Amino acid sequence: MPSNLNIVKVTKPQEENKNILHKNTNEPNEMEQSQTQEAVTENFTENSNLSANEHAARRGRLNLKTVDHIETYPIVQETEEIAKKIALTRIILAQTKPRIDKVVVSRPVQAVAPVVNFFDKMANSTLSTVERVVPSLKTKTYKRLGEEIALPYTLSKKYGKQLRDTTARNGDNYVYQPVHGRLMKFRKYYNEKFIDTKGKPLIRGQLDPVLLPVNNTFEKVTVKYLPKGKKVPNDSFSCEFNRGLALEYNFMTRAVSAVSHQVVGIAKLPIAYGYHTNSVYNKNLDKQADLKMKNVLRGTWDTITDLEREIWASVTDRSLFRFFGNKSEGGDLPHLVQ
Repeated sequence: MPSNLNIVKVTKPQEENKNILHKNTNEPNEMEQSQTQEAVTENFTENSNLSANEHAARRGRLNLKTVDHIETYPIVQETEEIAKKIALTRIILAQTKPRIDKVVVSRPVQAVAPVVNFFDKMANSTLSTVERVVPSLKTKTYKRLGEEIALPYTLSKKYGKQLRDTTARNGDNYVYQPVHGRLMKFRKYYNEKFIDTKGKPLIRGQLDPVLLPVNNTFEKVTVKYLPKGKKVPNDSFSCEFNRGLALEYNFMTRAVSAVSHQVVGIAKLPIAYGYHTNSVYNKNLDKQADLKMKNVLRGTWDTITDLEREIWASVTDRSLFRFFGNKSEGGDLPHLVQ
């Protein structure tokens, strides 16, 4: 019995040691976990700072914090996006950017880097001070800039409309309605006492049989050739003479609107076709392997060939004006032109 007891005492700690070893082999210890987390953190930090390292490699000892500060402005970012869509700007950047990077990291420039960094720090501080005085500088966009530029026109249009409406309302209330009321009373008087014209004017009403077909024809022609406009009601006039005056005013309103629309469309044609030319140029540049001068010349020649083919195709099928008209549609124009 005592020997058995001794065996139990010896074997029990051995089994516990085995369990502990088995547990340690299945679960990583705290040191391994911390090493894994540090490795993940280092990889994330390296990926997030990749662009910063690229900037530092291109600039060397230069800080250029002012340039980075200016690039955070929305209007500068929008300008950069617009510049990237212009074919000529792409070509210029592709030709000059490598040379500029070489100049920046050259020995003469790096030798004066401390002086440049000193003035750069002063300029950046000045820019921060300007932002405190003009906070809108950090939120300014082309859309807001356009609204501010057009503010005088917008206000004049708004208050001009209010002035016209007020003048028309006062003229109707204090001039037209009193005079028209007196005429209606006089007409009712002579209809009862002398001649019954059935509510129509005494002289102008006699012209209705002649003016009715003329007014109907004039209205049909107006609607056919100038479809955009309000319809003149037929039952709100005491005689055809008054209706004819309303039809003439309606014709003039539609004609002015149509002419102004055509003038705006013609004025847009150069901008629209220039935008179309830029789009074709960008497509041909995208087909090249890079934007070296040889490939730029090839893309330029392809663009000229494509544009000539479009023009000749439009001339041969007699759709030249339709071709230019299609280029002035809003979907094919930049936001500022629409």
